[in-house]
Amino acid sequence: MADEKVRFASDAWLAALRRGLSKLAEESGAALEGVSVRILEIVTNAPADMADPARPDGSRAWHIVIDGGRAYADWGEIADADFGSISDYDAILTLARWVYTDDEADQAAVEAHRQDLVIRGMFRPLGEPPDLAPTIAGRLRELHNGLARITA
Repeated sequence: MADEKVRFASDAWLAALRRGLSKLAEESGAALEGVSVRILEIVTNAPADMADPARPDGSRAWHIVIDGGRAYADWGEIADADFGSISDYDAILTLARWVYTDDEADQAAVEAHRQDLVIRGMFRPLGEPPDLAPTIAGRLRELHNGLARITA
């Protein structure tokens, strides 16, 4: 992904997500066979110019699907998501920009921030992530980190 900053949940951000998913699928190759992951993200109180006009609550939604060798993202909801979240746009920005590491203190800080958002009613997890092979889980984390580095 390029170093140019893009606005979170913008069309340019989704394009970067799509590029990252293509790279993930290409680099994972046969390791994606039999893998099925469906992620749904909804942000509420999206900036007015980004809110989906089809969503009267002023939110924006997107999904990620990894199914066998296919990996893609698009706007809108999917009914059969494995996991994801509903979060306030401004509140989730910190996590959207957070580059995850293997450091236990960093992981604890991420979880503490997420729990704070839950307590304040600004983040609601949906479902549970499926058990994934460490290689695939690591590639998803790197996908997130790549987006975090460019998210304005």
